[in-house]
Amino acid sequence: MFSVLSLFAASCGDAKTGQGAATAATETFTPESFQQLIKENEVIVVDFKADWCGPCKMLAPKLEKVAAELGGKVKLQKIDVDESPEVAKSLQIQGIPYVVKYVKGVAVKKIEGNVSEEEVRAFFAD
Repeated sequence: MFSVLSLFAASCGDAKTGQGAATAATETFTPESFQQLIKENEVIVVDFKADWCGPCKMLAPKLEKVAAELGGKVKLQKIDVDESPEVAKSLQIQGIPYVVKYVKGVAVKKIEGNVSEEEVRAFFAD
């Protein structure tokens, strides 16, 4: 049986070598602390990623740029699926990057895979 994380490794890069590891800082969450996070923020975009995931590294700068342009109206939170595997499992995330926009604790939009900056802008728009 494949674990969720082994599926991530197969689809996004080499988890053993960490080739091309990203340097972005992330926080570790449990399913409970994750639920608290999304309820505490009016609007939050959560980027589920891994340091070894090439498409995650291509998407991250676009997410960061658009979030910064919004001047704090939308919180961007990165969660490394290797550091918070219980959260990824509880949300049944099958591949990364996987980005979800929550409004008042409810998922309203999602991105799967790397997308263009134009698509990221549309994702952040109301």
